[in-house]
Amino acid sequence: MLNNLSMKSSLEDVLGLMSENGHHCREEGIAAFIASIVGLTAAGIDRSNAINAILKRVPTDFRIQCIPANISHADIKDLNWHSRIAASLPSFKTIWEGIKEEDRPEKEDLIDKYLWIAGQFHQAFKTADETGSRYECWLPDTWRIAGSQYILEFSIVDKGKEYKDTVNWHGQNTSQWVFAGCILVQDKRVSIHT
Repeated sequence: MLNNLSMKSSLEDVLGLMSENGHHCREEGIAAFIASIVGLTAAGIDRSNAINAILKRVPTDFRIQCIPANISHADIKDLNWHSRIAASLPSFKTIWEGIKEEDRPEKEDLIDKYLWIAGQFHQAFKTADETGSRYECWLPDTWRIAGSQYILEFSIVDKGKEYKDTVNWHGQNTSQWVFAGCILVQDKRVSIHT
């Protein structure tokens, strides 16, 4: 897809603006992401492949606020993430580095799942703002390892709902759950389970 070495290098340089270690503002990072999509589609690469090429090359320490929210879900029309997103998600770098190098899936595949969860959280926070609900979103920063599986559970809970002694077969209290699931990495593949 990106055969020209100078195009690859330039793209990686531009996407470096998204790094949490950089001294660039969020606006420069998001502009770099959008400009990269525009540049690649102008070069004849379809939008989906352009986004995958970009996700493959973003620094692992990217700031979630530098990726447009509407990339995560077709349903999201917002460019900017809800203000509570960054505080509700561990960094992608932390999640990525929590998987042994020999077990890691393709980086863009894991980013895609990470952004999907961010999109769910974004929608939940917007709903909470509109309805006055007390939603909290949770994604841990460490994987639970079961044999060859890496499991990263997530949930959206409504703290305004009554807490009851309601437990599923995993031993998790579900009385306040709105939505829950996990990212599963196994055999270098990644999937979402809800």
